[in-house]
Amino acid sequence: MSKSIGGRFEWHELWTPDAAASMSFYTQIFPWTTQVWDPQSGYSLFVGKNGADAGCHTLGTESAEQVIKPRWNTYISAADVDASVSLAIAHGATVIVTPMDIPRVGRFAMLTDPQGAAFGLLHRNEPFAARPMPPPSGAIVWNELLTSDAEAALKFYSALFGWEQMARIDMGPKGAYLVFGADGVQMGGMMAAAIPGGPLWLPYTQVDNSEATVALAVKAGATLCLGPLTVPGGGRIANFIDPQGVMFAVHSMPPADASPVAAKPAAKRSRATPAAAKRAAAAAPKRKRIKHSGVAKAAKKKRTRPAARKPVHKVAKRRAPPTPRKTSAKRGAARRSPKRAAKRSARAGSKRPARRAKRR
Repeated sequence: MSKSIGGRFEWHELWTPDAAASMSFYTQIFPWTTQVWDPQSGYSLFVGKNGADAGCHTLGTESAEQVIKPRWNTYISAADVDASVSLAIAHGATVIVTPMDIPRVGRFAMLTDPQGAAFGLLHRNEPFAARPMPPPSGAIVWNELLTSDAEAALKFYSALFGWEQMARIDMGPKGAYLVFGADGVQMGGMMAAAIPGGPLWLPYTQVDNSEATVALAVKAGATLCLGPLTVPGGGRIANFIDPQGVMFAVHSMPPADASPVAAKPAAKRSRATPAAAKRAAAAAPKRKRIKHSGVAKAAKKKRTRPAARKPVHKVAKRRAPPTPRKTSAKRGAARRSPKRAAKRSARAGSKRPARRAKRR
């Protein structure tokens, strides 16, 4: 990007036949309030969470404003407005408002590009502070050129501001959507589209929920033209015509739970492929092998001898002791018949003296 020429989208301004009605409409759908900036001209500001987000101007009867027609006008920064106007004319642009100063603001000019889209050049005395990220609701976050020839338009703006094509999205019969930017940062897009009233720059305002904004806008009198639909990156957009006949657009970020990071681990495991399951099974033993302490080995040895067997064996012995082979004479005599017991006792009595004699 040339150092003598800017290229950043610096300001957005609503040119409308009825500023009061337009301000009432937009404050119903965006988190904006209004503030009179210049009582003499009736120029007002749309003020958001971080200060002024855009301006609002009632169209007059001047020839320049009759050329522009009601629309959102886009201003692009220029380090030197006069030099930028000369360069734009050399590449086929037409001047609507010659360079002039705005008190307390800076210097500006109005032109139309070779395809007929109006845009402004602006050099501010005090540049805006950097936009907070992510941008808050109400901030204008994207700029889209709807034109008759996107390829030719990109060449013109590239020569003027140093923009370059960063992506090309095929939209089938509608052609290609050209994403442009500078220094590795995407700034907007261009596409061929037949728009009533001719080519124009369309700003996108950030909202929390596109569906909710669609409902509010339609209720307030807008006509829905497109969407809500999902665009690359997961965002949701919608385009409208406001009650004064001006086209505008909104953009919302995808919900947090739609992010792949927010997916539940259980759901991922249930959809695991056989190869993934095999890898998980192979990884499991590796975690166990880190336990090589002596305590772990002793515990393993202990587990090999079931603790329940030994107590059961002892209890069995206590509960059912084996019957002794030798019993007392009394118990044996009680079990034998009386005759047999008597004979045995007699024999025992006759033998005892003999044995005692021998001992003597």
